[in-house]
Amino acid sequence: MNFIKQFGIIVSISYISELLSQSFNLPVPGNVLGFIILFALLQTRVLKLESVEATSQVLVSHMPIMFVPLGVNLILYSDLLREFMVPLLIIITVSPVIVMSVTGWLVQILNKGGRDYGRKAA
Repeated sequence: MNFIKQFGIIVSISYISELLSQSFNLPVPGNVLGFIILFALLQTRVLKLESVEATSQVLVSHMPIMFVPLGVNLILYSDLLREFMVPLLIIITVSPVIVMSVTGWLVQILNKGGRDYGRKAA
């Protein structure tokens, strides 16, 4: 299957997912919905992997280009980042610790019922 046809399939799925997301006012962004639709089509074998594989590999190999605008914006707003650097660093370091602590605490509470969810019964 040629590149243009494969690219057309990917773009069509992306377009349809954006239309669905906006038409039904879904809380899921169109691009995420597109990944879900593409995954479902591949899993159900409605769409064969060979139908999008070559183009997908090309797109993934060029993915770093998509991060260029982010890098440019970081440079453009570097003075704003410097102003909020300490709060950002605190949030970046403290929030994962809080999430891990609360998760561990909840697992311990759930396991007090005597059942160990992490092991298979002997």
